Amino acid sequence: MTKQTHKTGTDRLFEACELLKLDENEIVLNVQGDEPFIDPVDIQNLFNLLEKNNANMATLLQIYKITKKTILV
Repeated sequence: MTKQTHKTGTDRLFEACELLKLDENEIVLNVQGDEPFIDPVDIQNLFNLLEKNNANMATLLQIYKITKKTILV
């Protein structure tokens, strides 16, 4: 288990990677708890992109079209 003093999930993930002694070439995908409906296909596509391009980091995003009828909360 990781410490309960972390301010962010990313901090917790960093500690977990250190505890597991992951190689710097390992790919770790961090899906936060506030993203329960993320499409598994998007996760796989992100993994493939990271692996293919040897990227250090990537972020998924959703583009929304805002119109006059869009309700912002």
